Amino acid sequence: MHHFGVVLQAFDDENVGMLNPQPERLLGLRFIRFYLSHITIFFKVDSQPFADPLDHIALCPGRPLALLQKSFVGSKERRVMQKLVLSQRQ
Repeated sequence: MHHFGVVLQAFDDENVGMLNPQPERLLGLRFIRFYLSHITIFFKVDSQPFADPLDHIALCPGRPLALLQKSFVGSKERRVMQKLVLSQRQ
C-alpha cells in the first residue's frame, strides 16, 4: 500500500500556539515535526517503510483520515510555549 509519509496528531485543546519545525525519531524512523496550531504533522524523511503501528495511521489513499490524539495539559509543547510567553514578558 502506498503511503504519503505523513502522520497527523491533534491536541485535545484548540488553543495551542505554533512552534518551529524540529527533527524527530519515532519508532526508529526520521521525521520532521511541524506544528500548525493544535494539529501536528509528522513528515517522514526516512527511506525505511512505515512499520506497525504507524503504517495503520499514515495518510493513504482510500483510507479514512486517522489522527493521533495527545493531551495538551502536561505536554512538553505546553511547557515550551509557557517559557516562550514568560520570556517575552520580561
